[in-house]
Amino acid sequence: LIGLGVDYSIHVTSRYREDASGGDPVPTAITVAIRTVGVALVLATITTAIGFLTNLLNDIPALREFGVLAAIGIVASFFIMLTFVPAVRLLLDTRGDRRGTLDRDALKGGDARLLPRLAGKTSWLAKHAAVPTLVVALLLGVLGAVGTSRLEASFSFIDFVPVTSPYRVTFETLLDEYDGGFGEETQVLLEGDVATPAAYNGMVDSTANLSSVDNVVQFGEFPAAESPVSLVLQLANPDSASFDPAVAQAAGAAGMTATSLKVSDTADVEALYGALFTADPTAAAAVLHVDDGGAYSSALFVVQTQAGEAEAGQLQDDMEVAFEPVEAAGVTTVVTSTAIISEVIINTLQTSQLSSLLYTLIAVLILLVGYYWYEVRRPMLGAITTVPVVLVVLLSFGIMWAAGIPFGPITATVAALAVGIGIPYMVHVTHRYEEDRIRNDNENDAIESTLTHTGGALAGSAMTTIFGFGILMTSTTIPFRQFGLVTAYTILLSLLAAMLVLPSMLVVWDRWHRNRGEATLDAELVEKSLGETHA
Repeated sequence: LIGLGVDYSIHVTSRYREDASGGDPVPTAITVAIRTVGVALVLATITTAIGFLTNLLNDIPALREFGVLAAIGIVASFFIMLTFVPAVRLLLDTRGDRRGTLDRDALKGGDARLLPRLAGKTSWLAKHAAVPTLVVALLLGVLGAVGTSRLEASFSFIDFVPVTSPYRVTFETLLDEYDGGFGEETQVLLEGDVATPAAYNGMVDSTANLSSVDNVVQFGEFPAAESPVSLVLQLANPDSASFDPAVAQAAGAAGMTATSLKVSDTADVEALYGALFTADPTAAAAVLHVDDGGAYSSALFVVQTQAGEAEAGQLQDDMEVAFEPVEAAGVTTVVTSTAIISEVIINTLQTSQLSSLLYTLIAVLILLVGYYWYEVRRPMLGAITTVPVVLVVLLSFGIMWAAGIPFGPITATVAALAVGIGIPYMVHVTHRYEEDRIRNDNENDAIESTLTHTGGALAGSAMTTIFGFGILMTSTTIPFRQFGLVTAYTILLSLLAAMLVLPSMLVVWDRWHRNRGEATLDAELVEKSLGETHA
């Protein structure tokens, strides 16, 4: 929000200074700035807000909230920068003009200052090497796409612990040397009528199956797991310290023997469970749930495991196979753990962010194509303005892969930021090129003027935003450090695309129309789209 707010302010102020330094009265210069740059800001605001609002289609609540908050903030930035900033400038400079203290020479921008001069010199590529520039951009886009396809996704809560914290070092030691750190647990929730003989015997078979599952901790001949089966075994075993005769009697009545934990097909499993609750209510309530009607509607297995985040997915698959006997008895099973949830987060992020990105680009493309067709009868300008942003997204993810930065909950927002910051940059350049093209005899002079004025403003706003996000690289938390780096170079890529790739595309497009003997732009339509400011 700070980055876009500064961007809006710089563009409005830069255009105002350009006209005021040329001798226009302050109110007129303010009006021209709002009418010309304001149109570009409207487009930038709408397209950026759409980009963030596509997160409403995301399955992750936090990202939906992020999208709404960002969209509201962007619209607020637009109104503040298009009203408050010009109003303050109008009041101050009108008073200075009235007192004779307004130095119009000091307001000069364009080629009078270093940054705009440097920005203007980048037009050499568009003027003399437009096609080679686009070929190089295409090759970079292909490389970025390859890197994007190989980008790995990962999420670990330990990444959010500062690298300077002694707790992080201790936990990593436990994780590496003591099979899972604080002790990994995987839960299996069984839902349905778990008080039938078939369901109980299915739990017995599943318990036996767990003994052969990799990464399940074993305790003697049995898996290290708390469950209705383990509780029955604990309370009904005469050799156990917690032996309860009533539970042993209920187990015997259900058909259990010294060699078999299974019950008979006609066993009263509810009576067995009732004995568990009488003998040890706390332990029984931890593995069995009784609903309001008194029925045993679910059960829980808490299994000690040591798969870690890397093998959580395989462990989930193996345990689902192990609990197939319970499923066969008509009881549903759900395997979950912190590591499994982390994997679900990553998979959801990948799927949802990809779809959000596609929706954003399609929506932006439709909006810009429709706008440029309606205003100047040149719909291709909408496509030309959108394509460089696709290149920025691909390169951003490609560099993440090359740098070994994983796709995670924080870096997942890079695509939205690339579109949110990249589209306004492109819109400013295209919009200014329209105006400069009808003022100049050829495309070379027009693109140089565009990059000198708008390019200079873009460079100024990009530098402030890059430094703002770059500060995050000093964070002691790895995800935010990575986020600062990725966002900083994504903004830089957006600036380079706006000043090198898009100008080359505009020049090639312009020359194509001229080679066909057509006027590139209808001056009357362009003037009308600018509010007839320069008629």
